[in-house]
Amino acid sequence: MTHLSTDGENKNVGEHRGLWTLIDNEREKLQLGNIRLLKSMCAGHSSALAYKDLCKGVPEVSHLVTTLSGLASFFHTSARRTAELRRAAEERSLTV
Repeated sequence: MTHLSTDGENKNVGEHRGLWTLIDNEREKLQLGNIRLLKSMCAGHSSALAYKDLCKGVPEVSHLVTTLSGLASFFHTSARRTAELRRAAEERSLTV
């Protein structure tokens, strides 16, 4: 193993009992310390954790995203609705 990517949670990257530390310790026991292990945090998981924390601190964000997602789904499921939306946008010099 040359690379390990995790989500950035403390249970994975923690200094004392994190997964990264446990793997480093096992590699030392196996005398693999001379071969460096590249460690990184997965951007997708890291941003999901940040988004989760943001929604806890600012509940309006979650509400806004849910509402906008529902609105997008409403128009996406019907070609007629999408055409009407485009027409209304063009009348107001807006883009869809």
